[in-house]
Amino acid sequence: MSAMSLRGISLVALLVACVGRTLSSQTPAPAPTTITYTDEQATRGGAVFSSVCLECHARKDMTNEDFRVAWGGRPVFDLFERIRTTMPESGPGSLRRSEYLDVTAYLVQLNGIAASTTPLPDDDAALKTLVLTLRGVIPWVHAPRSARLRPASR
Repeated sequence: MSAMSLRGISLVALLVACVGRTLSSQTPAPAPTTITYTDEQATRGGAVFSSVCLECHARKDMTNEDFRVAWGGRPVFDLFERIRTTMPESGPGSLRRSEYLDVTAYLVQLNGIAASTTPLPDDDAALKTLVLTLRGVIPWVHAPRSARLRPASR
């Protein structure tokens, strides 16, 4: 073997060792926390949805493939924050924070996630740990953050 080949092999071995050490020293991401909300929250959220949101959004649009792809695998906080800061269109942010949480719980329920005895937390940091695991969506494949809640097609 030539000196050039030995240097090339040594360089590759060094690179493999460095990459392996870096990868093994990384901490794995924490597992997502189970989403919790109560039936009462979802019921209140359904009432708000019926009185405020149905003007522009159909329930079926909150469970269809577009919705699941846009929101599946994302933190509940992203959905809550999108609703809180952009809805209703006629007055974004005009509802109480608790009403936005209730609507979020309602949408979670519509998408087949079972209720529990623990309410959806009223804490941004906690909401960021809850990942929307929606049927038919591979968790790491989702729409960009710019995905929008779209009005119902008429």
